[in-house]
Amino acid sequence: MEADRSALIRKQLELMQTHLANTMSLCSLKLLWLHRVNIDNASYSVDIVDPIDPPRHVCKIIATADQLRTHQDGFLTDIRRSLINDLYLTVSRFGVITKNMILGIVPPEPEFHKQAHEGEVSALCPYLSKEDKKFLEFFRRLRNSTVHYDGNHNLKNSLDYEFNGTHSLTTEGNLGTQITFWFSDLFAMHERLISALAPDAIMANRHLQEQISGTNKSAA
Repeated sequence: MEADRSALIRKQLELMQTHLANTMSLCSLKLLWLHRVNIDNASYSVDIVDPIDPPRHVCKIIATADQLRTHQDGFLTDIRRSLINDLYLTVSRFGVITKNMILGIVPPEPEFHKQAHEGEVSALCPYLSKEDKKFLEFFRRLRNSTVHYDGNHNLKNSLDYEFNGTHSLTTEGNLGTQITFWFSDLFAMHERLISALAPDAIMANRHLQEQISGTNKSAA
């Protein structure tokens, strides 16, 4: 029984990984379409390299930062907003389902329990490292700023985080201004999510194993 439960939890984590990869693939196709239709006679040099990249099937996009500035074009802004929101919702929903399975809540889907899952990106944090928890909190604030504040720095989702080698995502001194990050940053965030939520690492977490075996009945 315990082995079967572990297998189901692992499968749910693997499904999350697949959906994260599919979300990135869809974004790649949108950017490729934008390049091909040549909107407003603006040339966006976007190429798809290795459309299927085992084992995660992640589309690789090569583009210069100046050509894909997130605030230069309405289509690019929409693609950016859609990508970060879809990644966020994927992690939130699958995170809640997986956590419910760990806790033995049946059925695990949040809709059956009137659980809110759209803001539960941190559902699996009890089983993550300190750095991964910090990244997910940063990701949550960046997504909320992008979706609810038109991509502007705001007090409710104040940022102070170094990502991808730069410390430019800081709200102090930039309140009300556009948060600057590139598509290359979003692709890196996708890879970071894949790494942080890797099934092997989560399944090896001692707290999770205790809950599955019943030696720790406390909720995460």
